[in-house]
Amino acid sequence: FQPFSTTKELGKEYNAHCALVPNPEDWILILDWDVMMLSRNAYNLMEIDIVQNPQVEIFSARTNRIGYRWQRKTSYMEPDDSVLYHMGVAREQELHWRPGMVSRIVTAGGFFLLFQKRYWLDNPFQEGIYDQYGKLFDHNFCKQASMRGSIALILGLYVWHSYRLDTKYNNTKHLL
Repeated sequence: FQPFSTTKELGKEYNAHCALVPNPEDWILILDWDVMMLSRNAYNLMEIDIVQNPQVEIFSARTNRIGYRWQRKTSYMEPDDSVLYHMGVAREQELHWRPGMVSRIVTAGGFFLLFQKRYWLDNPFQEGIYDQYGKLFDHNFCKQASMRGSIALILGLYVWHSYRLDTKYNNTKHLL
């Protein structure tokens, strides 16, 4: 799914989409509106990683632009915003890492969240975008999996993320 909310109620939209999935064993992929798969093998990689890493509750990917440095493959200073360039980065990642290889991370950015409905049933997205700690609905969603050490990057997967491409990366005006 690529849910979107013009009222900035992402948690509400994410929950509505997750509720559509029929079985607790089914896997759900939530992507931000500005995320694009760069490889035709992306979904095959996800399936392989799910099968080979049954202990992982939430998978994520590396990308070009995100606040969490452990998910950022390229630098914010990267001058090339060419999709072709980033398709090359995706190919390099795919060739460098064997399918099924993951790396544990402490939390995952909400731009790419792959999880079973079972996890969501116990950990629905918070409604609204703010909590007492700020704009961290994705962090809050990952909290239980983080405490169990069961969040991982799919190492062979790199996706495009337009995240703040037209502004400075630390500009948060779009969240207000």
